[in-house]
Amino acid sequence: MAVTKLRVCFNTVFVIPDPDLWGPGQWYFTATVDGAAVGDPSQEFDAMERQSIELPDDSWSTTVDVSAKRAGDKIEIRFSAREDDSFSSGDLGQVSATLKYPFKQELDLTLTGGPGKSRYELNLVVEIAEEKATIGPAGPRDVYVNRQAGGTATFTTLAGAKPPIPRVEICPVVPLPARGSMPKRPKFRVGLAHGKKTPQAAPVPLTATLNLNALPNPAVIPILSSSDPCMAQKAARVAVTYIEPGNLDTGYFTWHVKSGPAAFWGGTDGQTEVLVYGTGTGAADAEAIIELRWNGATGTLLSTFRAWVGKIKQIPYRALIVDPSKAAMQVRSRPADVLNHVAMANILLWHAGLNLVPDVDATAWDSATSSGNGIFVITLSAKHNGWTIGVNDDLTPVATRLNFNPGVMHFCYIKSTKDAGTAGSATDRPQLSGANETLSGTPSPSWVYPSGVPPDSAAKTVVMKSMPKSTARPKAKGDNTYLTARGLPADAMNKLFGLLMPDYTRPSDPDWGQTMAHETGHVLGLAHRGNGGQSGAAGGPSDDGIDDRAGNGYPWLENVMCYGYARSQDLDIIQAKVIRRHPVLR
Repeated sequence: MAVTKLRVCFNTVFVIPDPDLWGPGQWYFTATVDGAAVGDPSQEFDAMERQSIELPDDSWSTTVDVSAKRAGDKIEIRFSAREDDSFSSGDLGQVSATLKYPFKQELDLTLTGGPGKSRYELNLVVEIAEEKATIGPAGPRDVYVNRQAGGTATFTTLAGAKPPIPRVEICPVVPLPARGSMPKRPKFRVGLAHGKKTPQAAPVPLTATLNLNALPNPAVIPILSSSDPCMAQKAARVAVTYIEPGNLDTGYFTWHVKSGPAAFWGGTDGQTEVLVYGTGTGAADAEAIIELRWNGATGTLLSTFRAWVGKIKQIPYRALIVDPSKAAMQVRSRPADVLNHVAMANILLWHAGLNLVPDVDATAWDSATSSGNGIFVITLSAKHNGWTIGVNDDLTPVATRLNFNPGVMHFCYIKSTKDAGTAGSATDRPQLSGANETLSGTPSPSWVYPSGVPPDSAAKTVVMKSMPKSTARPKAKGDNTYLTARGLPADAMNKLFGLLMPDYTRPSDPDWGQTMAHETGHVLGLAHRGNGGQSGAAGGPSDDGIDDRAGNGYPWLENVMCYGYARSQDLDIIQAKVIRRHPVLR
C-alpha cells in the first residue's frame, strides 16, 4: 500500500521563558510544508511563560499530496517564531523536520526552537491521510496480514511471500518518546499497511478528575481485591502502543500472565488493552511478566510487558500556603487549587504505586489555620515577608519548617524565589543515600538500549544514579531554637521532607500537578532524567545516568523527572524501585 496524502498539523507552541516583565508577549509564526505556506504570518498570539499557544487547526494544518513522490524524495517542514511588542522584539528561532519517501511513519514531535537559550517548543503532528493499495491479492489465499480469509489464524501476506511477524509494541514509556533510541522497527515489504500508534501512546491531558489509572503501562501493578468496586479506575491498564501493519486483525490477540502474582480483570482476548491487578499479600514487591501472543497462550509471541506488583503505598502530606503580610500580594493558589494539584500529582504517582493522602494529624502550628484535607494557610508579619518573597532556594528555607509534621511530606506554596520562573524546589531531602541503583532483566527499564526488544540484543544491567540527601539542616539558623519552641526532638529535622512551590503560573495550569510529582520524586530520591538540568540544550546526559546510545538522556521529555511539561508523565521500574522504599511511605 502506498501513502498518497499526508496531513501536517502545527499543533501547539509551548512558551518556555518570555522576557516581558509585564503581561504577555506578542508572538508571530511562519510555517511552510514542501515550500507552501501554512498559517497566517500576520496573526498575533499572546505568549505567556510556561503556557501553550493553541494554533487553530483550520489554518495551521495542511494536507499534502505525495502520490507523485518517488524514492529519494523528501518533504521539508519549517517553522519560525518572532516577537514584536513594546518590551522586546526579534527572531525567536526556527525549527525544521524532514519527511522521507515512502512517508510511512506518523509523527508526534516536540521541536525546541530559539537562539542560545530555548524559547519555545513546537508540537508537530504528521498523520497519514490517505493510503492506496498498489497491488492486490493474487488469489483468494493471498491476503494481507489480517483475517480477511474466513477462519484463518496464521499470518499471510501478498502473493505467497513468506509470512511476516507483525510488530506489536507495549512500550513502557507513555507517551511514546518523541526522540531517542527506541528499538528500531523491522522494515515490512512494500504493499503492507503502514504502522499505527494506538490512542494509548499519546500524552494524557492532565486534569484533577481523571481516574487514577489514566496513564497506561505503569511501573507498578497495584495489589487490589478482586471485588474492589473501583477496579476499573485503579487496576493497571496494560496497552499496545504500536501495531504494524496497521490493518492487523487484533481479534487474535491473546494476553497471558507468564509469571508473577498478577491476574486479569475483565476480558483478555482480541483486545489492545487489558486491566491487570496484583494478588497476594504484597510483603515485598514482586516482578510480573505479561505476554501478548497470537491466537492462544502458546501462539507466536508478539510483545512482553514487565512491571512490579505491589501494594499502593501512601504518602501522607501537609500543604502550607505561605502568604506575605499584604493581602494584595497573597499566593494565587488557594486551598481548592492545592487540592486539584494533589489530585493531578496522584495520577502521575499512581504509575509507581504511590498515592498522596492528607496527614491524619490536623493540628496547626505557628499560627497557621487549617482548611481541611491536610491544607493550611499562614499569613506572615511584614518583617518575615522574606520567608515567602524572593526566597533563596539554594539555602535552607524557613518556610518548609513552618507547621511541618515530622515524617510527613510538606508542600510549601510561597510567593517567589530569587530566580524568576522557578516552578518548584526540593529543598529538604533527608535520609537519602545517593547510591546507584541497578536492575537487570528483560525488557530493560524504559527500553534503554540494548532493550531486549527485537531487533535489539538482550538487555544488560541498567545503572541509575539516585538523588543525594540535603545536608543544611539542622545547621540552619534558627532551626534548633524552632525545635525547642515546638517541643520537637533534636533529630526532627531529619524527618522534614519538604519542597517549595513558588507562585509561578496561574493556579489552573495543569503543570502544577506535574511539578508537584516531579519535586516529590526528588525528595523520594530521584535525580533528573532526560533533558532535566540541561537548560534547554539540544543534547546531553541524564543526571541519573539513564541515556540513549548517543549519550543523551533517555527519554528526553517523557519522564516525570524530565522538563517535558505536558509530555512528562512516565515513571519506570528502576525509579519505582528507589522511591517505593522511602521512609515517608506508609
